[in-house]
Amino acid sequence: MVPDKNAHQGFVSIPKLNDGLSYWSTLNGTAVAEDSSVVAKSSGPNKRYFLADILRRDKIDKAHYDSVKSALIQLNFISLTTLSDGTISFTIGGFIDNCSGIAYSVTGTQPASNDCGDIMRWVKIGENWYAWGTT
Repeated sequence: MVPDKNAHQGFVSIPKLNDGLSYWSTLNGTAVAEDSSVVAKSSGPNKRYFLADILRRDKIDKAHYDSVKSALIQLNFISLTTLSDGTISFTIGGFIDNCSGIAYSVTGTQPASNDCGDIMRWVKIGENWYAWGTT
C-alpha cells in the first residue's frame, strides 16, 4: 500500500483510529461501540458512544470507516494518527509513551511528537516513508 502525494487527503475525516483489538475501539478521540448493551453499560471515564452517532458527527461513511479499520488490522497496525503537518503515523507496537511505527510524510520533516509521545527516532526507509520511535 503506497499512497500517492495526495493520499493524506483520504485520512482527513479519520485523523485518529485504533484497531480495537487490544482494548476498545476509538474513532477521532471518542470511544465507540456498535453493541447497544455495551453503550448502555458504559459511564464516566469508560463511557462509549454508538459508532453510528460518531460516524454521523464526523461525516464519515461507514464503508470508508470499515475499509480503513480493516486495513489497519490486515497490516498489523495498532493505530493511525494524522498529524497537523499531514504526516500519517502508523503505530506498530509499544506501550503508552514508548512506541514504534512507520509514517508517511510528504515533507520528510521529523514531527516533534505523535499520539505516543515525543519522537526520538526518525529514519528514512523509503520514498516518503520513515521508521519512528518514541520514549
